[in-house]
Amino acid sequence: MLPLETLATHRTTFGDDISLDQRGNTLYFRHNQDAILVSNALDAGLVMAELVCHPVRSARQPKILVTSRGLGELTAGVLNVIIQKRGQIVIHDADPIYAQWQKEYLADLYPELLDDKRIVSTQTPLLELLESVEDGWHGIVVDLDSLAATNPKALPLFTTTSGLAQCAANLREGSLIGVIASEFDKKLLNLMGDAGLKPTTDLLPVTAKARRSKMQTVILAQRGEYISKATHRRR
Repeated sequence: MLPLETLATHRTTFGDDISLDQRGNTLYFRHNQDAILVSNALDAGLVMAELVCHPVRSARQPKILVTSRGLGELTAGVLNVIIQKRGQIVIHDADPIYAQWQKEYLADLYPELLDDKRIVSTQTPLLELLESVEDGWHGIVVDLDSLAATNPKALPLFTTTSGLAQCAANLREGSLIGVIASEFDKKLLNLMGDAGLKPTTDLLPVTAKARRSKMQTVILAQRGEYISKATHRRR
């Protein structure tokens, strides 16, 4: 077996240890020694982000919030759908070190993330960021494991009824919030319903090219019903 090489380490303000490791061609994003993201098993998160963006793919200036960077898979999924030049993808980085890692160590994984001027990295607190878009976000994508590792203080925004209600209040009508986690919690569906969202689940492969991939449950929760202005004009 090839040796595990540590590329970079970071101690968060919450006292947790984050590391970026590599074995051969495989990258590992670790939280307190536990691998929470592996570069050859990111397809479920990527596809979830695509599904979140699909209802608003015809919007003129879509604004999508990525609540944590991870290895870049959520942002890559957004870029696969949001092609508008005036779109904006905002990544909440709890620390600017994660954006630096993307450039220094992850450039070959998702090279499209490096020079897309629509991508904005910010350390603005997540609640403040949620409330910063006057007309509401066109989509929100959340990896609970990545968020718990890098910014655990923000978790209640996506795991409590009051927090999810704030998310719903700052989503455009018909837009989606997508949530992925290593362990699926059915209680989250009830919390979303209580917060005014309409949740559904989907089962996605973590490695799309594998013959027998492990499957991962993702949650897609919608606020109301989206009606494309372009579609409306054609009627």
